[in-house]
Amino acid sequence: MRKNRREFLRSCCGLGAATVAAHLSHLAPISAIAQSASSDYKALVCLFFFGGNDANNMIVPIDSRYAAYQSMRGPVALAQGSLLPAGSSGYGLHPALIVKAMEQLRTFIPARLWRAAVVAAQESERPVG
Repeated sequence: MRKNRREFLRSCCGLGAATVAAHLSHLAPISAIAQSASSDYKALVCLFFFGGNDANNMIVPIDSRYAAYQSMRGPVALAQGSLLPAGSSGYGLHPALIVKAMEQLRTFIPARLWRAAVVAAQESERPVG
């Protein structure tokens, strides 16, 4: 006998519901064990974010929108003077963006802003005097 799509989906949903119900019966004993444990239980949880990036601090507004950025980001907000201006766009780049990172960003930033950011980075590295 050939099943149509509706009957096939109904049988799949029934099988899925039965599987979930079978596993739910195991949660009660686990919960009871966890609640009966002594109250001095302590756990150390370590999270490693290799390659993580705070994208909200890579390209930051440096014009009149900086105050809103600063109030939203709180203590992790970058100082306005430390940002490398990206031309006249009203945005600044994070000062830790080294040449290699900037090369990777090049495909996302328009060419004129890219050139202005590179010039600003080079000027900030020149000794004063």
